[in-house]
Amino acid sequence: MGLTDQNVHEAETSALSDAEAFAGIVLATVASDGQISESEKKRIHFTYSRMRLFRGWSEEQYHTMSDKLLNILKQQGLDTFLETSARSLNSKFYQTVFAIAVDLVLADGIVNKEEKDFLYDLQQKLKIETELATKIIEVIIIKNHG
Repeated sequence: MGLTDQNVHEAETSALSDAEAFAGIVLATVASDGQISESEKKRIHFTYSRMRLFRGWSEEQYHTMSDKLLNILKQQGLDTFLETSARSLNSKFYQTVFAIAVDLVLADGIVNKEEKDFLYDLQQKLKIETELATKIIEVIIIKNHG
């Protein structure tokens, strides 16, 4: 990678908006088990459609953002991409994105080691206290029980 390529790459990844950073964490969550299923893509889109942060977004905007984030994820790898996204996100969204990440991980009723490690890492990056993280997880388990 040349100096110019590196500068473009750094500018692209350091300029994540709150929406992109939020979506980046969500994308990293579903990618944490090594794959992104069609049902996960639909669940993500449904989640965004219910949020004020994405209100008024067109399908084209979603696709453009998703393409950008997937490209960054491929370039950086999961750990660095998660760090970039968490660092770029306004702290007022930390609890919300953590709850959504937990919901996505627990949706299929199976939490593998990679997903568990991912949630712990996310909790640390978002500076969410253990007591609150535990409460969020408990509520999501109750939500998904039925």
